[in-house]
Amino acid sequence: MLGTLTVFSRGRRAEVPMVEWGLAAGFSPDPTDLDSLKSKGLLSRWEVSGRKLRLYLPDLAANANTVLLVRFHAASKGTLTAHAGRVYEYYRSNEAVALAPARSEVK
Repeated sequence: MLGTLTVFSRGRRAEVPMVEWGLAAGFSPDPTDLDSLKSKGLLSRWEVSGRKLRLYLPDLAANANTVLLVRFHAASKGTLTAHAGRVYEYYRSNEAVALAPARSEVK
């Protein structure tokens, strides 16, 4: 399954933007995709923590965006729902934007 996430910086520069991408039970991100995003300079670092994929992005200029494409692998079949995620600046975590929980069907 391919996941797409677009991060926008509206109106001002985003310093150390972070994404916590919720993972459904049994889903894991493709490390090759994440390492490729890092080598292209779209990610500074990534880690899986529990049922979240945490992405550290380089600073974004005002009104810029970054599109992240990551393949996810499912360990089981069924209809699965991921936890809600969030996007925020590292030093402004109280100003987070919520990501809706994703629902996926694996056959």
